Amino acid sequence: ATSEERGSLVYLTADSDELLEALDPAASYVVGGFVDRNRHKGATRDKAARLGLRTARLPISDAGPVVLDKTANSVLAINHVVALLVGFQSSGDWAVAARCLPGRKRTGAEGEGDGD
Repeated sequence: ATSEERGSLVYLTADSDELLEALDPAASYVVGGFVDRNRHKGATRDKAARLGLRTARLPISDAGPVVLDKTANSVLAINHVVALLVGFQSSGDWAVAARCLPGRKRTGAEGEGDGD
């Protein structure tokens, strides 16, 4: 890949220092490159660095626009990450986009009554 092509790629990883606040229409987002937990912590971030690619993390935190239930596993399935990105692209609001997540992942009343 050329440096211009690499410049348009963004690896999504929870280990990134860069928060994904908005989507760049000129960028291509790499989703599900590698599951970075337990013994492989940081693998995607490190691979992206070796390849000279940017990284970003979704705005998921206790104080962020996407808040997961404390009892839920914080790892999201690839389809949920893609649904979040599509929902954000449509609404411009991460909290609205997070409605696509299963009820078991969402906090409090947000997760009730949707059958997930």
